[in-house]
Amino acid sequence: MALDTIPKQEGGKLKAVASGTLPSGQPVVVNADGTVSVMAGSDQVIGTPATFESNAIGEPAATFDSNSNKVVVAYSDSSDFGRGFAAVGTVSGTSISFGTPVRFDTSETSDFAITFDSNSNKVVIAYKDEGNSRKGTAIVGTVSGTSISFGSQVVFSSAFGQQISAAFDSVNNKVVIAYSDSDYTYQARARVGTVSGTSISFGSNVAVSSGSYGADVKSVFDSGSGKVVVSYNDGANSSYLTARVGTVSGTSISFGTATVVVSAEANVGGGPLAYDSNSNKVVIAYNDSGNSNYGTARVGTVSGTGISFGSASVFESQATFYPASAFDSSSNTILVSYSLGGAGVKDGFFVAGSVSGTSISFGSPQVFQTNASNGGLVSSPTFDSNSNKVVITYDDSNSNLGKGVVFSPASTNLTSENYIGISTGGAVADGGNANVGIVGAAPTVDTSVTTVGYDLSVASFDDVTASISQVGDERGLAFSTDGTKFYVLEGNSPQSVFQYNLSTAWDLSTSSYSNNSFSISSQETQPTGVTFKTDGTKMYVTGYTGDDVNEYSLSTAWDVSTASFVTNFSVSSQTTFTGDLFFKPDGLNFYICGASDLYQYTLSTAWDISTASYASKTVAILERDGLHFKDNGTEFFASGSGTDAVYKYTMSTAWDISTASYSSVSFSLASQDIIPKGLVFKDDGMKMFVTGVVGTDVNQYTTGSSFGGPLTAGQQYYVQTDGTLSETPANPSVLAGTAISATKLIVKT
Repeated sequence: MALDTIPKQEGGKLKAVASGTLPSGQPVVVNADGTVSVMAGSDQVIGTPATFESNAIGEPAATFDSNSNKVVVAYSDSSDFGRGFAAVGTVSGTSISFGTPVRFDTSETSDFAITFDSNSNKVVIAYKDEGNSRKGTAIVGTVSGTSISFGSQVVFSSAFGQQISAAFDSVNNKVVIAYSDSDYTYQARARVGTVSGTSISFGSNVAVSSGSYGADVKSVFDSGSGKVVVSYNDGANSSYLTARVGTVSGTSISFGTATVVVSAEANVGGGPLAYDSNSNKVVIAYNDSGNSNYGTARVGTVSGTGISFGSASVFESQATFYPASAFDSSSNTILVSYSLGGAGVKDGFFVAGSVSGTSISFGSPQVFQTNASNGGLVSSPTFDSNSNKVVITYDDSNSNLGKGVVFSPASTNLTSENYIGISTGGAVADGGNANVGIVGAAPTVDTSVTTVGYDLSVASFDDVTASISQVGDERGLAFSTDGTKFYVLEGNSPQSVFQYNLSTAWDLSTSSYSNNSFSISSQETQPTGVTFKTDGTKMYVTGYTGDDVNEYSLSTAWDVSTASFVTNFSVSSQTTFTGDLFFKPDGLNFYICGASDLYQYTLSTAWDISTASYASKTVAILERDGLHFKDNGTEFFASGSGTDAVYKYTMSTAWDISTASYSSVSFSLASQDIIPKGLVFKDDGMKMFVTGVVGTDVNQYTTGSSFGGPLTAGQQYYVQTDGTLSETPANPSVLAGTAISATKLIVKT
C-alpha cells in the first residue's frame, strides 16, 4: 500500500484518497489499497436472445473456450437430417453474437457433451453417432475467430454410447467421458481421453456403476480435490441418484465408494454438474421424483475418494424438467436453468444459488424463454470468464430454433466488512483527498422522508379491492392524474369505458361507481387498452378489431360521458395483436404492446394521433395486456394473462425502448387474478393497481416503501446509495443500525 493512500482517522472522520469521483453525502466503502469509493451496484440483467441456428435443433451443449474467449455450442440440426453442428459465440456486454455454424458429422447425431481442454486449447465434443451404429464418438475442435474446425472422429464406445457427459481434469490434463454403454447392459462407464493436435485417444473402459442401467450420466471436475465426480441413476439400486468420485491416473480412472445423493430417481438435465471453486463444492441440481419432481439441489463435498452431501434445497416448487447448472466465479453463485412443461406455462427459467457450508440457498426464479408450445425446453449454461457472464444456450420451444442469451447477476462493491460511513465536505474528484464521516461517530440522523417506489421486489397485495360489477370482461385500466377517478374498459358487449370515483385518492376501499360511461363499440369491438391525456381532455383506446389507436375528445375533463370520437391511427404495419398503450407525459410519444414486442411512436403535435408515425423502435416483452412507465421514463412494466405476472424493464436512455432490457424482476398476480389485464401505478410508484377477467374488481398493491421522521424505536434502517435511509434494503444497501429514539440510531460498527 502506498504511503499516500493510507487512510487517517481524525475526530470521527476518515481522511483518505478517493478512487473515482466521490459525491458528498454518499455511502462509502474502503478498498483493499486503502482508497475509498462510493457504494455502488447493478441490478440483475438478462439480455436479448440471439439465434445460433435458424432451423429446429436438438440437445444443445455449451462450453467456454478460455483461449479464444468464445462460447462454443454443439447441437443437432433437425432440418439437416439431425447432423452435428457447432457454433461459436462472442459475448459483448449483455449480448451474444454467433458465427456461421460448422458441421462436424455427416450423419444423424444426438446425446451431446462438450468440454474445453485448457492444456491443448481445444474443444472436445462427445456424442452418439446414429449413422455409425450409434457408437459413442468424440471429435476435437479448434476455434479461430468466430468459427471452428474439426479433426477426425474417434470412437470411444463401439456399442450404443448415450447419455454422455464430458469433463476436463486440469490436474492430469485429461478429458474424462462418462456415458451409458449398451455393451454392458447400459452400465455407466468412463474413459480417459488425451488430446494431441486435432485428435483424441482413449484409455481403458472403466465401470462407474456396479450394476446395469446407469442412466442419466453426468460429471464435473473438482479442482480442489483433483477428482472427477460422476452422477447417475443406479439401476441396481432402485434407480436412486448416486455419485462416485473418480481418480485419473495416466490414461485410466478408478472410482471410490458409491454415495446415494437422493433415494429416488432424478433427472439431472443437460450439460455437466457444477463445481463451485469458491467453496470447493460440487452442486447437483435435479428433479426429485420422490417430491413431485420439484427442482432440487444438493451440495457435495469430496474427501479422498468419497463424497458426502448436505440437505436438499428446493429451487422450484413445481414439476421441473432438464435442470442444468454452471458456476459464475464473478459472483460466486450457481446458476441453474430448467424448464417447466405444460400448456400455458412459461418454459425457460433460471435461478441463482449461493453455497454456504454444505447447503445452498436460492433467489427467485426468473424467466428467459416464454410461451412454450412443444413441451420441455433443453438448456445448457456455461460461464464466460472473460466477460464474467453466464450464457444459456437452449432450444427455443416455440420453434426449436437454437438460441443463446447472456445473464448478468446483480453486483455490488459492498461487502460485509468494507462499509465505513458517509462522504462529507463536498464532492471530491478521483485521486483527491476525501473526508468520510465514520459509522458510529454521529448517531443523530436526518429523518427527512425517503420513498422508494416502482419496486416489485417488495410488492404485496393490500387486500383491498374495488367492486366494478358494471363490467363483465375487464380489460384496460386508467386513473385520473390526481388519483380520484379510475376507468375500466369492458372487452365484450357493451364495449364501453366505465368511470369510478375515489373519495380518498389512490385508495380503492373508497371507490364508488359514478354512473358515467361511454360506448366505444362504433370504433372497436375488441378493445384492449385505455389511457388519458394528463389534463383529462382526451382519451385513447386500442383494440384488436382495427389494430389501431382511437382518439376521443372530452368536453368536460375526466368525464367520459362527454367524450366524442375524433380520429384513429393504424398500427397494423407493426402488429395485428394490439394490446395496451401508454403515453409519455408530454404527449410526444406513445407506446403500443404487440403480440410479443413493444413499439414506440412519435407525434409531431403533442396528443394529436393524426400526426403520429412509427419511431422504428421496438423491444421484446414477456406480456402485453397491461403497460405502465415509471414517471421518469427509465423503467416500464408489462403484465398479462399468459403468465399472471408483472415484469419490469429498464432503459439506459429514458423513454427510448430500443435501450430497454428485461431486469429479471417480476411479481406474480395469480393469487388475486389468473387472467390479469389492465395495469396502473400511482404517480410516485408506491401503489400498483391491476384488473383482470376473473372477478369483477380492481386489486390494489403496495410497491414501495417510505418513512419520515420521527424514526421508530426498535426499527432497523438501511443506508441507500443516495445516502438516505430506508426501512427496506436495496441493491446495494447497508444496515445503518437500529433506532433508539425518534432521532437517534445505535449504528452498526
